[in-house]
Amino acid sequence: MRALGIDLGTARIGVAVSDSDGLVATPYEVFTLSGDVDLDRARLLELVDETGAEIIVIGLPLNMDG
Repeated sequence: MRALGIDLGTARIGVAVSDSDGLVATPYEVFTLSGDVDLDRARLLELVDETGAEIIVIGLPLNMDG
């Protein structure tokens, strides 16, 4: 099962995609938020389609030291 990992930030969204077994994720894309929620949501949906993700995992990075 391919998963799409999303790290939400205040300025950018980091995206990672797993292998087809859902075991290992690799960085896929980082995009800058546009300020338009609908446009940003549409980009996320495009990424789901592009990668064939069946599940979405959302992280919320609070600081850089974990």
